Amino acid sequence: LNNSYILDYASIIFGKGVLIGPDCKIITSWHPEEDLHTINAKSITFGDNVWLTMNIIVLAGVEIGSNTIIGAGSIVTKSIPANVFAAGNPAKVIRKRRDIL
Repeated sequence: LNNSYILDYASIIFGKGVLIGPDCKIITSWHPEEDLHTINAKSITFGDNVWLTMNIIVLAGVEIGSNTIIGAGSIVTKSIPANVFAAGNPAKVIRKRRDIL
């Protein structure tokens, strides 16, 4: 967790073998625009063998499926399925993992 940040107003579930690279942010909460004094939160779930490469933000309510890699600099705003490579802002599936049978 080199220079990474976890804000856990809700639960964060880590599967086995999750790798978190440097400068990643995992954030379970947000403030609604109409009331900045209120904090809302939703859980985040990581499947087994997920790799957050580097400088990634994962936002509230997201589930990342097993054996998935998130590319550097991505912002994960919606759930990502298992066995894929996803990247971008917002992160989206780029391709299925070639090394997974």
